[in-house]
Amino acid sequence: MKNLILFYLMVIGFLPAKAQQITNSGFENWWDEFGTYEDLMDWSTLNYLNAFGYDLGSKKITGKKDYAVELISVGSNLAGFPVPGIIATGELPQNSGPEIESMLIPFNYRPVYLNFWFQSLPKTGDSCGIILVLTKYNVNTGEREFIAEAGFATGDSIGEWTEKNIRFNYFSQEVPDSAYLIASSSINSTNVFIGSIFRLDEINLVYTELSNNQKINSDEIIVYPNPTSSLINLDSEIKIDKIEIIGIDGKNYQLN
Repeated sequence: MKNLILFYLMVIGFLPAKAQQITNSGFENWWDEFGTYEDLMDWSTLNYLNAFGYDLGSKKITGKKDYAVELISVGSNLAGFPVPGIIATGELPQNSGPEIESMLIPFNYRPVYLNFWFQSLPKTGDSCGIILVLTKYNVNTGEREFIAEAGFATGDSIGEWTEKNIRFNYFSQEVPDSAYLIASSSINSTNVFIGSIFRLDEINLVYTELSNNQKINSDEIIVYPNPTSSLINLDSEIKIDKIEIIGIDGKNYQLN
C-alpha cells in the first residue's frame, strides 16, 4: 500500500500578468497639446516651457516597436539658461529642491531588474541617465524611507538601440508603497549641455523570482489532492519557472 504524502509546494516563478509595470512605459501613447505639439501621456515633461521660447525637450520618435521618447537638452531664445529633456512619473516638482512627493505613484512590488532600451548621445562633459526609486512611508517616524533603487548613467555615445538590465539595490526588506522614475538627457541640472540626447524605449520591470515578501495568492495557484500517493494536479494563473515538492517528512520528491 502506498503511503500518503502530505506535501508543501515551493514555487519559484514569474508574475507577468499580475506584477505592476509603469503606465505607458513603451511610450506608445501621446496626446496633442492644443495643436501646438505632441506630449507624452501619463508622464510629466518640461515641454510646457515651449511657451517661453524653449524647443521641445521630449519628442516622439521611431523606436524598437512603434514609438519611443527622445530627451534632448534645449535652450531658449527668451531665457538665458538651458534645461534638460526630462520625463518623470507623477508631476515634476515646481522648484529645484529635493521634493519627490509629487512624482510618486502607487507601487507595491519588489522587482529584481529595471530593463530598458536606450540610445545616448551626450555632449562632451555631459551625462544622461535614468533612475527608479522604491519608497515607503513610515507611519511611526512620519518620514518616507527608501526601499530600493535601480539607476544608470552614461557619458558615452551609443547610437544603436541597446538593451540594459539594471539590478535593484535593496536597502530594506519592506514592501514599498510607492515609486518614482525620472530620466534626463543631462543628469546634472546645474551643468546642462544643449544638444545632449537620451532616447528610451520599452521600460520593463522584471520579476525573475518571487521575493520573500511576495506571496502567492490562493486563487493564483491551486494544487490538489493534498495529501496524495501519486498524482498531483496544479492549476496556475502565473508562469511557473520551478517547482519543488517537499514532504512533511522533509524529503524532496522528484517530479516525473
